[in-house]
Amino acid sequence: MDLLDELSDLPEDPELAFVEFERRKRKKLEENLWSSQGYLIADVAMEYLFQVMAFHDAFDLKKINQPNISRNSENFDSEFKDFLDSVTYQTMFIQALQARRLSSVRVIVSLTPENRQEIQGYIEKIRDIVRPIELRPGKKEAILKRLDELSNEIERDRTKVEALTATSLEIATEIDRHTKLLDRAKGFLDKIEHVIASAKELADQAKLGRREAPKLIEGPKSKEVNLPEDSEIKGEETELDDDIHF
Repeated sequence: MDLLDELSDLPEDPELAFVEFERRKRKKLEENLWSSQGYLIADVAMEYLFQVMAFHDAFDLKKINQPNISRNSENFDSEFKDFLDSVTYQTMFIQALQARRLSSVRVIVSLTPENRQEIQGYIEKIRDIVRPIELRPGKKEAILKRLDELSNEIERDRTKVEALTATSLEIATEIDRHTKLLDRAKGFLDKIEHVIASAKELADQAKLGRREAPKLIEGPKSKEVNLPEDSEIKGEETELDDDIHF
């Protein structure tokens, strides 16, 4: 896979793209160090450093200071380990911020068995469209991988709407680059989005239904007042009259 193909397969967000790019280069670094059996370690390490820093600087991320490391340095091992620690911290920091952003707007839904079956059917139809078509190396695998991720997310007991929508949009973006797939597969993606949107709407309605109605505050109970009868009033007046002498 050439560099352009590799970069086109990364997330659109520059920071998340850097995290994924570095992960791939770190894996390649470990493989190369293992296969080198102790030879040309500095060359292998510097290749990783140059690739990671070139990507970092190209997107002007300003996360990592340019390391002052030379192949011939007496402290090369410790200096390179310090650089790896710095990269590890920054990639973890980026991922933690992303998780925080997602958690603040996360909506959880429980898809019904009928929802799952319907969406899985659409996913399989898209797979059937993608598999026989000739695409550039890595592109077909990228689309099928996204479809697998969407399929796995669907089967969770509690499904994140954001994960479903994001994965579906990534598949749509990938498919949009290939006119052969657009017309046939886009309709199934639209149907998947419709099922997800309907499930979210039901979840929102259920959430509103669970809210208790506000309790009314009862006013003070009125006390019963027993008024005297007319005869009693008249009788009292008569007795008073008898006691008064003019």
